[in-house]
Amino acid sequence: MEISSKNNEIVDVSYVDDECSEQSWMLRSLSESTVACITGDYAMQNVILQMGLRLLAPGGMQIRQLHRWILKCHACYTITAEIGRIFCPKCGNGGTLRKVAVTVGENGIVLASRRPRITLRGTKVSISL
Repeated sequence: MEISSKNNEIVDVSYVDDECSEQSWMLRSLSESTVACITGDYAMQNVILQMGLRLLAPGGMQIRQLHRWILKCHACYTITAEIGRIFCPKCGNGGTLRKVAVTVGENGIVLASRRPRITLRGTKVSISL
């Protein structure tokens, strides 16, 4: 019985020719899709565009650049896309990986910031005890 159930599954998976099946919908391009997500939240717009979904924004307030993050080692200048890393994959130093913003423009050009943004948050006013 196990062999026949496995054969049935293989036959069912390989027989996907109709346009109503879920697999055929996944293989269609986005240009044929009539569904879009509507949101005014810029962070959600960034995620939706990275997933490759269509986006509509109320009032035309849509982001024009995708923001992604990478880690850059400031000891050996190696770049890695694995955000969860603690140690540099090339030199092995710990604590030298900094989160750097990478911007993907409308024409597909990737721009990485050369130096990290320095914020003065928490340095202007001392904490009272």
